[in-house]
Amino acid sequence: INIGRDPAPLATEALRGDGATLISPAGRRFMPRYHEDGELAPRDDVARAIFAELQAGRQPYLDCRKAVGDHFPDQFPPVFKACQSAGIDPRVQPIPVAPAVHYHMGGLATDDVGRTSVDGLYAVGECAAVGIHGANRLASNSLLEATVFGNRAAAHIMASNVKSRKAI
Repeated sequence: INIGRDPAPLATEALRGDGATLISPAGRRFMPRYHEDGELAPRDDVARAIFAELQAGRQPYLDCRKAVGDHFPDQFPPVFKACQSAGIDPRVQPIPVAPAVHYHMGGLATDDVGRTSVDGLYAVGECAAVGIHGANRLASNSLLEATVFGNRAAAHIMASNVKSRKAI
């Protein structure tokens, strides 16, 4: 939610899944210009489209009025509360949005066992850029990825420690 707060509150992707649309200040949908799946495009495509709109000087909005409407407080209480705290009633007003850091997936390049370029430093989970899911990594993929690469890293560390102890 683009309300000038740092960190900015997140508007869940479930809103788009429930039929909310991304609109321009003029009230026109813009996602079809960026992706054939519109608002249901992968999150990185949606984030890039929102960023492009902002760069072009057009504040994008998430319009939940028809899709969620009066059910907003019951279906999405945290988002409703964040909107209300900024003076926005998403039942009757579109929500200003911007892409968030939430969309940036991992920055520490790793190999297949989680090693980084720094000797002895391993990275797994959201901070790791393992190259499997890229910018489309979703929450369930992140958990699975953290489990798989966490296990790989642990096994590699344990094997390295065994070799080190034998060398002593």
